Amino acid sequence: MNTSPSETGGLFPGSFAVPAEDGGPIQTNIPAVMVRNGLGQLLISQLANSEEIMVRLAVTEPFREAAIPLEPGNFNVRQIRVTGNTIDDHAEARRIIDFANGNGPNEGWNIVVDQSDTRNLIDIAGSGGNFPHNHPYPDGTTGEGQNDVLIHVTTIRPFFVPEGEWTIGFVSDDGAQLTLSGVTFNEENGTDDADAGLDDTLLFNAAGAFGATSGSFTSPPGGMTVDVDASFFERSGGDVFEITIKEGHFGNSSPINGTWVSLRDGALGWTVQSDPILSDLTGNGFVDFEDLTVLLANWNKDVGVAGGNLVSPLVTVVNFET
Repeated sequence: MNTSPSETGGLFPGSFAVPAEDGGPIQTNIPAVMVRNGLGQLLISQLANSEEIMVRLAVTEPFREAAIPLEPGNFNVRQIRVTGNTIDDHAEARRIIDFANGNGPNEGWNIVVDQSDTRNLIDIAGSGGNFPHNHPYPDGTTGEGQNDVLIHVTTIRPFFVPEGEWTIGFVSDDGAQLTLSGVTFNEENGTDDADAGLDDTLLFNAAGAFGATSGSFTSPPGGMTVDVDASFFERSGGDVFEITIKEGHFGNSSPINGTWVSLRDGALGWTVQSDPILSDLTGNGFVDFEDLTVLLANWNKDVGVAGGNLVSPLVTVVNFET
């Protein structure tokens, strides 16, 4: 019996349509968590025409991404390229960022490129990587033509992370760092001796070949919000920087397309949090100073006045009752 996942995107990942040798096509529902966990083969029993038919489904790549175009998004991406002194490790790259921000001494660098944009995801790949997006640098450069260049990534607004176990990772060439605010990783893989251990930061400090670094953490009941501060540097040769996520605790698992996804708004429930919107909180028919007073009085409280909606910097205020 020839069995394979349906090519129909509408059935994926919640269900699959598989051919049966008799009885016609069978649609088999699969719990999403089983698909997200990347089971290599799933054996399912299903009754059809009063006979039990065994259906084997290949679900090794439940999230394979096609190339996603570069668009403005939640990531601030800054490119800095220097001459006069080489970038020999990631610690030096961070000192260059400090110098460019006016917070540190010049160790002999000449900044020849300092350009920024905003992006929907992080996949900068002069020499290609695990994912197909391969976006250019902020100055438009593609390919491997740059030496002594770094990228600094920060989130514009926090991501909401649903409760549960998560793994976040990056692939880089050369070194890189990723800090996730409010998180303490319970396992880290692919770091080097410069990494401080189990904290909020993943670090591969040295210049070297293409490699993967990842860390697992727990988002508490109700979820949490996190900001991302990440950077990578390129000394010479091939260059790539990708940031990806995977649901669950996956230890030493290399971020690959098909079982991991690029971190972006909506990916696996990670959503960018909106700014609060001031509305008519007092019900007087106007949006005015009285509404602002109510908003400020209830800022960051679990509940608003008179049993209204949640009010915090990360929650849109609507239909607030007094």
